[in-house]
Amino acid sequence: MSKLVFDAEKQKYYDDRGEIPRVTNILRSEGIIAYPNSTPEDMKRGTDVHNLCERIDQKEYALEVPNELAGYVKAYENFLKDMSLEWELIELPLAHPLYRYAGPLDRAFPLLDI
Repeated sequence: MSKLVFDAEKQKYYDDRGEIPRVTNILRSEGIIAYPNSTPEDMKRGTDVHNLCERIDQKEYALEVPNELAGYVKAYENFLKDMSLEWELIELPLAHPLYRYAGPLDRAFPLLDI
C-alpha cells in the first residue's frame, strides 16, 4: 500500500499515484453538500473556529481567541467538560486505497473501556 502524504499548505493529499480527491470536494461537486446562504466570511469563521478547537484538543493552552469567536470556543470547551471526552485521534489524514478519496478524520474516541 502506498504512503499517504498531506500537503498542509496546499490542503491536498497525495500517494504514489498522484493527487487524491478530497471527500468535501467530491461531495460539493456532486451537489450533496452546499452552502448557498454562506458568505466567504461565514466560511472563514467556521474554519477559524475549527482550527481553534483543534488547538484546544492538542492541549495548546496559550490561545489567543478573537472576541468574535470567543462564544464558539467557550461552547466547545463546555461540551468537552460536560462530555468528559479525551480524544484518541485528532485530524488524522485518511484515504481509501481502492476508491481514492481522502480527508481528515476530525476526532475519534474509544466508545468502550474494555
